[in-house]
Amino acid sequence: MREQLTRLARGAAIYGIGGVLSRVISLLLLPLFTAYLAPVDYGVIAMLGLLGFLLVPVFTLGLGTSMGLSYFELSGEGDRKSATIWTAFTILLASSIVMVLIGTLFSGEISVLLFRSDAYAGLVVLSILATAAGILSLPFTLALQLEERAALFVTLSTVSSLASILLTFLMVVVLRAGVRGYVLAGLWSQVLIFLAFLAPSAVRKIRWDGKVARDLLRHGYPMIPAFAGIFVLQQGNRYILEHFRGLGELGLYTVGHNIGFAMTLLVNAFSGAWSPYFLSFTGREEEARELFGRIGTYYVFGLGAVSLLFYMFAKPVVLILTKPLFHASWSVVGLTASACFFNGAFSLFLPPVYFAKEVRSITMVQIVAAIVSIGLALLLIPPFGIVGAGITLAGGALAMAALMQAWNAWNRGRYLAVAYEWGRIRRFAAAYVVLAVAYSLRRELSVPAEIALSAAGAAVLLGVVYSLLRETERKALTGWFVRREGPGAAPLDAEDHDNRK
Repeated sequence: MREQLTRLARGAAIYGIGGVLSRVISLLLLPLFTAYLAPVDYGVIAMLGLLGFLLVPVFTLGLGTSMGLSYFELSGEGDRKSATIWTAFTILLASSIVMVLIGTLFSGEISVLLFRSDAYAGLVVLSILATAAGILSLPFTLALQLEERAALFVTLSTVSSLASILLTFLMVVVLRAGVRGYVLAGLWSQVLIFLAFLAPSAVRKIRWDGKVARDLLRHGYPMIPAFAGIFVLQQGNRYILEHFRGLGELGLYTVGHNIGFAMTLLVNAFSGAWSPYFLSFTGREEEARELFGRIGTYYVFGLGAVSLLFYMFAKPVVLILTKPLFHASWSVVGLTASACFFNGAFSLFLPPVYFAKEVRSITMVQIVAAIVSIGLALLLIPPFGIVGAGITLAGGALAMAALMQAWNAWNRGRYLAVAYEWGRIRRFAAAYVVLAVAYSLRRELSVPAEIALSAAGAAVLLGVVYSLLRETERKALTGWFVRREGPGAAPLDAEDHDNRK
């Protein structure tokens, strides 16, 4: 088991390290951007982002999921792998052309729908073009992930992200182009990302395969409603917030969300390594029963603890990094981090469905979770504004993860029954709720006092996690930190010891 955990951890570490630099730079530049952009500007950017999130699930045709299924079914056949990548690209190229044509023809109407004015029609067209470039990148980014070429993936992602930050700085701060500059920077960034990820696949033989196309669409189409559900879960609260509270409050939510969204560095690192990792167990699922359960425990302890740190340090970070107009954004940071954490937990529960080749059930789960999210939004956003929007975001993600696991349990006789360590997970969950609520309470403290309070909470959290570890896990963790083997780095459990004999 230890070797398998190390393999997953190594892949996750590579994916995680790649995003740290760009995220840190983005946070450091936040004081500059909030000086040149008002809350209303951030609200406009958020609504344009909402448009992109709506278009992506529709015009990717579910190929983000079906490519993984087809790719591993064709394992070992190089030409067929190339056919999967280039066939997917051809389909998405046709789909993107249709999207751009429709978006350009109806840009005024889309602007009215989003902003109740046609004044933003030009920005709508630029946003749709950026979305098209992102869609066309999909086959090539997935190819690197499916082949577990994490180092190359991270290198290209990091360089592209840094270029994106530089472009945004140039357009917003240097040229003072405002929202239009921000959107233009996003467009050119997506074009750079497309070219960067296209390069490694350019050496592959370009091949169209009609059978592969049919398989991709057959597995992909049923996922479109699922992705629509994801859109509602992650973005629906923004439209409702803008409707009831205006672009200014949406801008405040967006700034807090962007800070809390740094949690995706770790969640995406895990998810990027997790998907190809668990799919590699196809055909030998029984080997994964205990292993996947242990991975679940470590995910909850590790990333759950990190998401709590966002609650603890949200207020001092926002007070330091933003102008006073944006200080209320701190109340959204922790809730956004929780939503990211719950989204990662949802991915933990996907292997049984994939192994049973019943990925259509994911659609049902996500649609039900989306309905829950809409209900929360309509109930909480009108009276509580950005806090209600944050609770909606986290609550929808939690509902999706809980429903996915409930579905797996309901089909226990047909699905892989992963041996999760629910006792330890429940104890951590209780501590999670207490600490999250405590640090979400409104308070009026100085920045030094807030920092001291945050540090105290972090110490308590460390004690909670340490108390939940077994003795062998504590020793293994200590051994990992000092990078040595021997008595100080004992195996994780007796099973690990047996496996190493």
